[in-house]
Amino acid sequence: MRSITEEDLPAWYELGWDAAACALVLHVHEDFVKEKIQEIGDLKKAPIVEDLMSRFAFSGCNFDWETGFGFNNASIRREDVNGFRTFSFALPVIKASNRVASIPSLLPAEAISASLMVFSLLSRYYESRTSASRSQLLVFQSIASTQTCYGHAMDGEYSRKLVAWIRNLPDESLEDITGVMRQAYDRMLPVYKKIFQWEYRVFHDDSGRLILDCPGNACGIGPDEMSYEDHEEEGYGWNCHNLDTVIQQLTLLAGLAALHDRARKEAV
Repeated sequence: MRSITEEDLPAWYELGWDAAACALVLHVHEDFVKEKIQEIGDLKKAPIVEDLMSRFAFSGCNFDWETGFGFNNASIRREDVNGFRTFSFALPVIKASNRVASIPSLLPAEAISASLMVFSLLSRYYESRTSASRSQLLVFQSIASTQTCYGHAMDGEYSRKLVAWIRNLPDESLEDITGVMRQAYDRMLPVYKKIFQWEYRVFHDDSGRLILDCPGNACGIGPDEMSYEDHEEEGYGWNCHNLDTVIQQLTLLAGLAALHDRARKEAV
């Protein structure tokens, strides 16, 4: 099984951030879409989709790759870019009473999380090669669950190209990524705006590997245990700590999206 930690692979998807719309953006290569349509057909009939529909009582789903991708109209398709289909997931405003979010108000956010869970299961390990001219920089796999502990866990990998670039970023230059996470969290939970400002952090650990933290009980993502083996020329895997809520998950995904956008702007 090929891994982006060990070799440069043509991109099959990219994660981005739309600051104006406060939206996560998924760019999916046409070659990947065509292959998955041929392999799977109608995703509505997939057991994982049926389970998520039942678990969250979503009202509907659309996985046709044409007009959208996900549950409850979580995404809309935007203009294609350089052979990539573009889907935008606008983060919702979540109502909270006494700073406690109500379960019904979380449903739009859960619809995004569940949609990205389905996509990540399809895309985490991809054996074919697309015709993309640029390489895959990161991959993620996420879950959407009703359990309270690690109910929205994630893990993934950074490519060796991305890691080489990350190592040369000074911590003081990472405020733009922190700012995107703050924007995402404040969008979803405006009642907490300016309360948790010190809990957003993006920095390198002592080994030069990247840590992203957001509000919560030591909630964040960072290098997994295997990544501390000394392979300077390779990428590495990452996982999460105390990633319980959908708000935390989407906030950290926004941070990853900002990281990816900046890397592309700097020609990685």
